[in-house]
Amino acid sequence: MLVSRALGAVLRRNFTAYFINPTGYVFITVFILLSAIAAFWQSAFFFNNLANLDQLNGYFPLLILFFVPALTMNVWSEERRAGTDELLFTLPARDLDIVLGKYLAVLGIYTVAIMFSLSHVAILSWLGDPDLGLLAATYLGYWLVGMTLLSVGMVGSYLARNATIAFIIGALLCSTLVFMSPMQQFFGRSVGALFGQLGLEPHFESFANGAISGSALVYFFAVTIIMLSINVWMVGRRRQSSGRRISAALGQGLLRLAAMIVIAASVFMLVDRSGAMVDATSEHLHTVQPQTRAVVAAISEDQPVFVQAFISRDVPDSFVGMRKSMLNILKRIDDLGGNRVQVIVHDTERYTEVATDASENYGIEPVRMTTLRNGQRVTATVYFGLVFTSGPNEFVIPYFDPGLPIEYELARSIRTVSQSARKVIGILSTDVEVFGGLDFQFRVNRPDWSIVSELRKQYDVRPVNAAGPYPADLDALVAIMPSTLTQPELDVLRAAILRGVPTLIFDDPFPRFNLNMAPSQPKRPPMDAAGRPTGQPVPKGNFDAFLSDIGLSWRSNAVVWSSVNPHPGLAEAPPEIVFVVNHPDNEHPFNEHSLISSGLQELVMLYPGFVAGDREVNGAELTRTPLVRTGAVSGEVLWDALMIPTRTGAQLNPDPQRFQSPDGYTLAMQVTGTVPNEAPSAVASADDAEAPPAGSTEINVIMVADADIISETFFQFRRQGIGDLTFDNVTFALNCIDVLAGDEAFVALRKHRARHRTLTRVEAESRTF
Repeated sequence: MLVSRALGAVLRRNFTAYFINPTGYVFITVFILLSAIAAFWQSAFFFNNLANLDQLNGYFPLLILFFVPALTMNVWSEERRAGTDELLFTLPARDLDIVLGKYLAVLGIYTVAIMFSLSHVAILSWLGDPDLGLLAATYLGYWLVGMTLLSVGMVGSYLARNATIAFIIGALLCSTLVFMSPMQQFFGRSVGALFGQLGLEPHFESFANGAISGSALVYFFAVTIIMLSINVWMVGRRRQSSGRRISAALGQGLLRLAAMIVIAASVFMLVDRSGAMVDATSEHLHTVQPQTRAVVAAISEDQPVFVQAFISRDVPDSFVGMRKSMLNILKRIDDLGGNRVQVIVHDTERYTEVATDASENYGIEPVRMTTLRNGQRVTATVYFGLVFTSGPNEFVIPYFDPGLPIEYELARSIRTVSQSARKVIGILSTDVEVFGGLDFQFRVNRPDWSIVSELRKQYDVRPVNAAGPYPADLDALVAIMPSTLTQPELDVLRAAILRGVPTLIFDDPFPRFNLNMAPSQPKRPPMDAAGRPTGQPVPKGNFDAFLSDIGLSWRSNAVVWSSVNPHPGLAEAPPEIVFVVNHPDNEHPFNEHSLISSGLQELVMLYPGFVAGDREVNGAELTRTPLVRTGAVSGEVLWDALMIPTRTGAQLNPDPQRFQSPDGYTLAMQVTGTVPNEAPSAVASADDAEAPPAGSTEINVIMVADADIISETFFQFRRQGIGDLTFDNVTFALNCIDVLAGDEAFVALRKHRARHRTLTRVEAESRTF
């Protein structure tokens, strides 16, 4: 009882003393002011247009270097200067109680300051719609950082009688933990990696990302306990009067300190290997999703999946978080799979036996990248490859790009090797050459489009001759720019759709990747191997009539524009670059009742067209479902207004005449339902030996009025993960194909990512202005 009373008395005395002095209020006010400036008074906050505390997180370790020494400088130095320390130690209490009383007092003061800084959350909630779970984890990180550094600052306070000197010593001691992680670049790999783990930064980052990491909790509490133990030992030295007793106490103290460090390191490694973590984000970004669990559960124990990860131990700073996330998800999948999944992680470095095995057996090579070390740009080589094996099936990811969704890619790859058969996707041969091959004109090998490479990870992808016949085993068909087809080829496509082949159509009135393919332009003449025309061009088919037969219409020379642009950094983009995103001017951009489009956050379409479901088909019962729409502040511009004829050819008009429509435009639409069967014709598939039965046929067609949505630009954005340019173009295209092919296992998982939470009030005020 005496111990608890003494601890409480010391706590109350130090806590109330801080608030009796006006200086305490000044320090807290300055702390709140500086943190507000770091969080909001920066151009990056409005430039990024995100309702989070990323700016404050970057400056918080520096801010805490000022505030923590200011809190702890008088804890011991003032007692020693005034001579009240001897009176304090006459209390019937242990040294531990006195140290804990003072520590809990400054921790309470720091907690009050953190509570006042919750005004930042109120500001974010007023400006936008922040993720409160993420902010809660971030504030827990703030509190734990302060908790740890306060114990360090108290050691500095005990080493000086003067408050100013105590402040300086405390700041220097705290800076060792704050700057230890950035200092790793000045050392070799092994020492640098140790410095990285000893510093505060990587452990705080997990909280800033919304993941309450078990290993980070162990780190913060272990450092706090060790520093408080040092404080107790320093206080207890006053009882050692002779040199022999001081030496013995010093040796005993160092031995205890070493034992505590070993125990802390062991517990940290155990918890870190276990991957213990609580996901605080609203979207559960750090939790294994049900779709992944289903994939793992479906694996046969008779044919398990082996996953080998060839990953460098030391990676550039920009890859540290990705490496940790990858290893964490692999660990969780390994735990879920039991005997079904076995994961082996190889620490891979150049010129080692592991690197040779990765190169010779799987084609995994190191990737060279530029990074900063010692303030200079240096070239680093990184291994980040994965191999999935199940029985005779093998799938290799030679290099895992930093922007790819980790869990989705892992789950899809596991299912790819564990399933016996794949569904068949056909890609129609049009003027758009998406399949690679030898370019005779330029004498180079032309790679596949990324959409083809992406589909091959999940499907059996085959080219389909536009002239027919189509393969009978197609699960879905993709037609890119079918408006370039001739009339007989369009008739074959029409017949396939009306026979029930699920079809995804990408067409575009203004294809930026090749304007010569625009529907309003004449068809190109056939070329020989040298790229010379070999005859007269064949006229294009009647694409408008083709669309009418499936209940759709469009204007082949009309391009849609929209005023919505949530990216201040892209403010100069013309309105014909259409950002489809939830916005006050477009509150329902995506159909939330469709599996394809629900949950999407942002699409970008380059000079798209629009599609309407206003055509009736005799005897048909069709349902037309808009998937993607623009807002009310949008309109159209004609091809002739966009392109200015010049002596050197047509050029893009920077300020064309634009027309505004009171209603939005549908950019993508799905058509389902039944159409009456018709007699077979010469354009039907050769595999259809018999006429279709009397009655009707189910059709399933998706029309996307933009072909640039699957261009290489957006696949590159997705691979690199460039800032906040995380568009859902690839996700939307793959969702369309999955739903048409009847393979919906990954649709929800593919859409799962951090929600783009913008400053909606700022956006509204900007529009008013």
